Amino acid sequence: MGVKYNGKGKVTCVDNWKDRDYEVPVTIIKKLENAGVEVITSDEEDYVRSCESDKYDFLVSDGDHHRSGLWIDEYLRIVKHDGFMFFHDTNLVHAYPTLDLINKRIRELNLPHYHFTESSREWESCANGMLFAINKK
Repeated sequence: MGVKYNGKGKVTCVDNWKDRDYEVPVTIIKKLENAGVEVITSDEEDYVRSCESDKYDFLVSDGDHHRSGLWIDEYLRIVKHDGFMFFHDTNLVHAYPTLDLINKRIRELNLPHYHFTESSREWESCANGMLFAINKK
């Protein structure tokens, strides 16, 4: 893990475990916690909306695909200026239409970004979409 290698930083994992029928995977959580990860069992929207502003330098969102585009401004609020943001499955707007709201907002704000939509290696999943953006406040 990069945080352990660099000797600084903190990783927070927020998951309500809905995709596991809300069964919390105790073994996985123990491994994460033993690696120094703070694990928060919460709905993504609840956590993001209640989170303090400018808390994170780096954010990866692979959470609520059906609704997370509805709170894109909250992601922008909790990520520091020049913070990196990655949003997963952003090319699957036919399955998850609200994820396109993330793409639109990033472009509307003219934030530096790149939308990965094609895989260069067969083991990659870039065709699903991975939107990278830098937060500029």
